Amino acid sequence: MEHTKVSCRFLQTDCIDNTQTVLYEGEVFSKLGYLTYTNELGKQEFFFDENSMIILRDGEVKTEVNLYKEKQGNARVISEYGELHFTTKIEEYDLKSDSWCIEYKIFSEDAITIHTRIEYCIFKN
Repeated sequence: MEHTKVSCRFLQTDCIDNTQTVLYEGEVFSKLGYLTYTNELGKQEFFFDENSMIILRDGEVKTEVNLYKEKQGNARVISEYGELHFTTKIEEYDLKSDSWCIEYKIFSEDAITIHTRIEYCIFKN
């Protein structure tokens, strides 16, 4: 399947301090179960289906976040200072044809390090 260019917005909510940030607004390349874009932080990729999502960020710091509806996932962060490993858990996952929303937590041992919600929607022209 060929990539399609669509206009979209990624909105991130920090569920710990209840703040919202527009992560990205612009064009992405998309196909069934995949989308990618590049911004000042580097290349961002999302692989997804009805049961899981993998988020890859390839910039100065590389991250890989593996999220699964039915089981614990994992995350890996690689920087000039070394490599860190975490566990992940999906709190909410809603996947539609023109949007998706995922809320998840990242844990270091038993402590919540990150609790975030990412919403993606395609702009209607």
